Amino acid sequence: MESVLLLISALLHAGWNFIVKKAPGDKLPVLALLFLSAGLGSLFFNLVFGGASIRYLSVQGWSFAAVAGLAETLYAILLAYTLTVLPLGISYLVMRSVALVIVWIYSVGSGAET
Repeated sequence: MESVLLLISALLHAGWNFIVKKAPGDKLPVLALLFLSAGLGSLFFNLVFGGASIRYLSVQGWSFAAVAGLAETLYAILLAYTLTVLPLGISYLVMRSVALVIVWIYSVGSGAET
């Protein structure tokens, strides 16, 4: 089952990058619509299948969610720009690689990774 979910996730991820790349004009509104629909879908599934867990998040949990949301917004803006100026294969490679480097720098800087 996990391998099927992984495959579906990979196809969806590549699919929305393809959709945004092929969209005419400004990429940001298309990307914003995809992110909004993904967020609303996640909220729906959490409320339907996840119980009431979202109501019981601590202040630290909500803070983490807010920071993650801001980081995801920055990622979306940069992805839209990158998809505008570079071919899909290169822009995908750049955006995925930069995310790993940022996480590594944070991990080393915070002492979580030695």
